[in-house]
Amino acid sequence: MPAAYPSAENYGLNENGQMVGGMFNSADENRAFIFDTDNGVVDLNDRIGAGTGWQLLTAIDINDMGQITGIGELNGEKRAFLLTPNADADADGDIDGSDIAALAQEIGTTSCSGGCSSDFNDDDAVTTVDAFLQAMVLGHTS
Repeated sequence: MPAAYPSAENYGLNENGQMVGGMFNSADENRAFIFDTDNGVVDLNDRIGAGTGWQLLTAIDINDMGQITGIGELNGEKRAFLLTPNADADADGDIDGSDIAALAQEIGTTSCSGGCSSDFNDDDAVTTVDAFLQAMVLGHTS
């Protein structure tokens, strides 16, 4: 755990080995996190855009697609949240036809080791799960 948040509780685990939960410190400050063996502990607040008004306090569960549910504060009011992995394969800020093309080229790849731009749920493979995630957010900006 990071030095600023030395204590944690895990609440969710998916088949990809990703764990989520809440980390906290003696000042009773809470942060939602995700953990996997490749990336270690990552504060989920670092994965959302700055200036959103959100502070993610505790991650409750994660599914095999990498979607995370939890509790946070939006402009100081407690709310539930759902995070869906970014499906912007070419990292241009738009989820559009070029991202579909990248997914089509990589679909069926079973050993990405961090090298597939369309492995949206970080399971080291590009499958129909990644296509479903992309279809959920097609037309949005990342």
